[in-house]
Amino acid sequence: MLVAEALTRFQVQIDPHLEREAEIPMLGAPQRQGDVLFIDSKVTVTEATEGAKQVGTIAIVQGENGGNTHRLWTTAPVWVRVVTRSNNDVLDFTIPAGVEAYIEHPEHGFLGLEPGNYTARRQREQAEIIRQVAD
Repeated sequence: MLVAEALTRFQVQIDPHLEREAEIPMLGAPQRQGDVLFIDSKVTVTEATEGAKQVGTIAIVQGENGGNTHRLWTTAPVWVRVVTRSNNDVLDFTIPAGVEAYIEHPEHGFLGLEPGNYTARRQREQAEIIRQVAD
């Protein structure tokens, strides 16, 4: 899918300097977008998973500086589970075969995720103290 097609399909906007005619590559984990890392997960999220819900889109991380949100968009509903672990993981999700999934952020554009099991994790940085990266 081209960036321009994703903008139309998902009815979102990204920063004007980002290329509209670029193809969004579909890749597996690990990938990073700003302050969120997408890694392989050992968890397959299904309707039987405690706390799971089926969505076509979900905010993964709400932006702290300027309200820019990292959002998962899919071409068919997928199963997700908000994570309560204390290691900066925020979401487990499973993309089944035949479903396209994209991570969108107004300043970073789009990532494409291949089918598989993923965990979205907030990144940390070492400054005066260990803290979450603010995007």
